[in-house]
Amino acid sequence: MSETDDIDGVPMSISPIDTPLPASSPEAAATSPAADAATSDMVSKDTAPSSPAPLKATPKKRGAKAKKEEDDGDDADETPKKKAKSTPAKDRQRKTPTKAVANARAIARSYEECSEWDKKLIDMRDAGRAWADIRVEWEKLTGDKTASSTLPNRFMRLKANFTVIKEEDNKKLIEAKIEVEQTFERGKWTMIASAVEKLGGDTYKPDVLQRQYKKLMLSADAAPPAGVQDKDFDVKLDEEE
Repeated sequence: MSETDDIDGVPMSISPIDTPLPASSPEAAATSPAADAATSDMVSKDTAPSSPAPLKATPKKRGAKAKKEEDDGDDADETPKKKAKSTPAKDRQRKTPTKAVANARAIARSYEECSEWDKKLIDMRDAGRAWADIRVEWEKLTGDKTASSTLPNRFMRLKANFTVIKEEDNKKLIEAKIEVEQTFERGKWTMIASAVEKLGGDTYKPDVLQRQYKKLMLSADAAPPAGVQDKDFDVKLDEEE
C-alpha cells in the first residue's frame, strides 16, 4: 500500500515503519544530544543499585580489648632486648698514679743514708725550727703538701731508726726491767694504803689491803685463770693456811 492510498474514498497518510538505524548510519550519528541525555538518565535510574539498609551494630565483647592488649604485650615480650656489653675484668687496668706518694719514701737507717729532704727535716727540727716553717721547706724540696702530723711522725721514725742498741746492753735491759717491777711490787700496796687514807678511809697496813683485795676478787669470781701468775694473789688468806 502506498503512502497516499485512499480507503473508502478518504485519503490516508501512512507513516513508514520505524526501524532501528545501524550505528554506522549518518542518521544514527545525527541523534540529538538531548535525547541521549534523557536515555542515559532513564538507564541510570533503572540500573542504579538500591542503598542497602543500615546494618545493626553488633556489640563487641568486653574481653576483646583486653585480649588485644594481652596479645600486644606478648609481642612486646617476644621482642629481643639489646644487652649492654660488659667489659671483661681482664680489660680493666688500674691507672698508674702520676704523682709519687709521700708516705712511700723509705725511712733511712742512718743520717748518712737520708735523702736531701730528710736531712733538711732533721737539721731544721734539731735547730728548733717550727713545724710550719719545716712544711714550707719540705714542699719546696719535694713538691708535696703534708698534713700537720706527717712530718713530726716522720721525724720521730727517723730518729728511732738511727738508734742502734749495743749487743751487751740487751742483757742489762732485761735485768733493769725485773728490778724495777720488783721494787714497784714491794712498794705498790704501801702506795695503795696511802691512797685509801687520802680518799677518806681508815689507815690500814699494806698486807691487810692486799688480802682484802684477793677476797673481793675471789667472791666476784674474778681470779686469774689457771697458769697465769698475778702477784696481787700471791698473798695467802687465813682459810688457805
